[in-house]
Amino acid sequence: MEFQIAKQTLIYLFISLTVIILPHLERSPLVLPVVFITTVYWQFKIYRQQWPFPRAIYKTAIVLLVLSLIWLQHKSFLSLEAITQLLLLTVLLKLLELKAQRDVLTVLYLSYFAIMTQLLFDQSLLSGLYIVIALLLSSASLISLYSSAEHSALMPLKLSVKMSLVSLPILLVAFMIFPRVAPLWSVPNAAGTATTGISGRMAPGLFSQLIESNALAFRVEFDNTPPQADNFYWRAVVLQDFDGREWTRGQTQTTALQPNVLIDSNDKTAVDDKQLTSDSLLAYTITMEPSFQPWLYAINRPVESSIGQIFSDNTLQSPVDINRRLQY
Repeated sequence: MEFQIAKQTLIYLFISLTVIILPHLERSPLVLPVVFITTVYWQFKIYRQQWPFPRAIYKTAIVLLVLSLIWLQHKSFLSLEAITQLLLLTVLLKLLELKAQRDVLTVLYLSYFAIMTQLLFDQSLLSGLYIVIALLLSSASLISLYSSAEHSALMPLKLSVKMSLVSLPILLVAFMIFPRVAPLWSVPNAAGTATTGISGRMAPGLFSQLIESNALAFRVEFDNTPPQADNFYWRAVVLQDFDGREWTRGQTQTTALQPNVLIDSNDKTAVDDKQLTSDSLLAYTITMEPSFQPWLYAINRPVESSIGQIFSDNTLQSPVDINRRLQY
């Protein structure tokens, strides 16, 4: 007897996949929504027995097209965004192969992994709420797969919520007892972590976001004689506020100074840069490699720059992330 997925299960499956896909659309504005709409519509037609399952040659062509589009967007299959998209697209393309109950189970099991990928990009409270909703809907889809037609349409969702509430005390106990350690795995995230290891926040003991690299960070060319090596103090970002968990930039650091005005790091009083002697000034040009962060390098205290803003903590910052080679 040929397998036929129940209407209720299919609806729950479509809803859960929609919730899973939504937060990733910003990172994949073209490929993901097109494949999602195509596969959902095709599976709907298969359910209505209006279209057949795609033949192997068509599925191969779709897979090659999807891989080509991902490559064109990211120029790599090893970045975090590309790997996440591959997982999401794998889940969606599996909708075209729901020929047996095990195929539906494969989609649902992969969905749980796809849900957790959101934590790789956002760990806010709102993201946590999204994950809870997505987990409840995926679990409701799984329950619906084994439910009889006599049950109400809301029964799988109610049972999913009840099971989650029952497991909540166990989750709280595990959270308090088991140590919270840094992840044992790592996936490169070109958009979120600088190759120089500089971040706008840092928690003591958690260095998983730092990347040690021997790659070139920047080149510098001095107009006159370079200073001594012990004067090469390059400042990019200053973290001075500690909330008990992590270091971040202070509120006063986020204020840009007026042009040609400095703030003395000792007494915090304004100093007109005209008071500085020519001997105390250095003129140099920096060619900076992409760091995917807004921080710009400067020696000691920057006075003027052809790009970016000078802040009260003597840092120089670009208005956008540095995603290409930049000279200033």
